[in-house]
Amino acid sequence: MSYMINDLKILHGNIIGSNGNFLTKDQHVKHMLSKKSVNGNYKITDRQYELLLGIMYLVMNTKITSKNTKNYLRSNEVSVRRFVESYNLAVNEDEQLKAASVSQNVDYDRKKLLEFFPDDIISKIRSFGWEERISDYEKMLNNARAKYARNRKMLNNLALTIPKTAVNDNLTEEGFNDLISVIAPYTKAQMKYISENIPDEQVEYLNYLVSAHKLNGENLKRFKIIKSLLEGVSIEELEEIESTEQDEDTVIVEDESIKEYDEQDKGSIKRLL
Repeated sequence: MSYMINDLKILHGNIIGSNGNFLTKDQHVKHMLSKKSVNGNYKITDRQYELLLGIMYLVMNTKITSKNTKNYLRSNEVSVRRFVESYNLAVNEDEQLKAASVSQNVDYDRKKLLEFFPDDIISKIRSFGWEERISDYEKMLNNARAKYARNRKMLNNLALTIPKTAVNDNLTEEGFNDLISVIAPYTKAQMKYISENIPDEQVEYLNYLVSAHKLNGENLKRFKIIKSLLEGVSIEELEEIESTEQDEDTVIVEDESIKEYDEQDKGSIKRLL
């Protein structure tokens, strides 16, 4: 038996008000104490409540769950079938849902959540001995947020590929300063500024190096440096790759577009023959 979706549905009703806003901890406690099943005995710490809020925010505000799963959790219906029946009464025929499809959505989202949390995570946060495990639960939430939270979109402003698979909640001041130093040159804003402010003569010379038919002397040396930098090949490797038949002080720079055209032309000739 799976607890995840059922527990989230119950939590949604206890942590989000009728206006769709999250309750404060005091409002939540007041709401819980109003329930007959609680019998006037309900306590929760700030840390526990913040973790429950975080999980519910993840579920209701990120792509870890689909629209159908979110709507099912919001509903007052006790089953997916009842939710679909109720939903279909309020929409046009072309907007109606199928219970089987919604059930598949909910189950698929449940499996995504289980990649990060145990099935009974909601009850574990409130169970005896939670103090010993809550740091682990918080790390689980951070890992899920690293993959699905909207704040990650900020990293789209970096011209770097940042792995999503790991989260570390601690870094020394020296380590953080090193991080800033490493990523600062690769922000899109910084790169745009640099590209718009390189002196024209430098841009023109770079274009010359990468397009010239024949290079020698200092120009050849500089071409090798540029090629090494842009293609990730060491100067030594480049020198080994160069043909021993060529003059060491001269190189003919092969145009890739011409090479591609030649290959296509050869193919055409073969077909004609």
